[in-house]
Amino acid sequence: MYECVGHGIAAAQTLFIPRGEPVELWDLTLENKSAQPRSLSVFSYAEFSYHQIPIDNQNFQMSLYCAGSRCGDGIIDYELFHEGAHQFMAASFRPDGFDCLRDSFLGPYRTEANPLAVERGRCFGSLEKGNNHCAVLQKRLTLVPGEKTRLVWMLREGGVGEGRRIREKVQRPGRGRRSPGRPSPVSGGQAVQAPGVHP
Repeated sequence: MYECVGHGIAAAQTLFIPRGEPVELWDLTLENKSAQPRSLSVFSYAEFSYHQIPIDNQNFQMSLYCAGSRCGDGIIDYELFHEGAHQFMAASFRPDGFDCLRDSFLGPYRTEANPLAVERGRCFGSLEKGNNHCAVLQKRLTLVPGEKTRLVWMLREGGVGEGRRIREKVQRPGRGRRSPGRPSPVSGGQAVQAPGVHP
């Protein structure tokens, strides 16, 4: 678990793979510890690979043509054409924005230290067949003083159909156990609790 407090916002992030489901969960809790309402934009960021060291490290021209990405129903679907494989990123909330292209999200002559989309406060909605791909799902929210919220991102093998199944399982309220000390899951009015999805 990674925890920090800055500018009156407390954040705690846990990354884990639950028992019985091969999906990586990014579980983020935010709390407004200040005396005033705070409006936030929260972004995920994962950069996809090509699964092959020669493609990743040697054949740059070919690598720019061997994959594609899109976003539908709030799920990013990344496809490796030469393998027929898919990976997805989904979230426990309805995203307010997305980017599937690394260079659009970061911006020209920038790195992960200063992404253009984060500076401007909104994603570009980028997608393409070809290029370098990433998974960015954005959520805008306002927290009143003392309010807590929980957001969960899901990353795994599979296409949009598998993304919907996993998202439904993570969003399903009132099932399974809540880990001790976990805040009440209230992200965007959706519960985040399901069998087998807690560390």
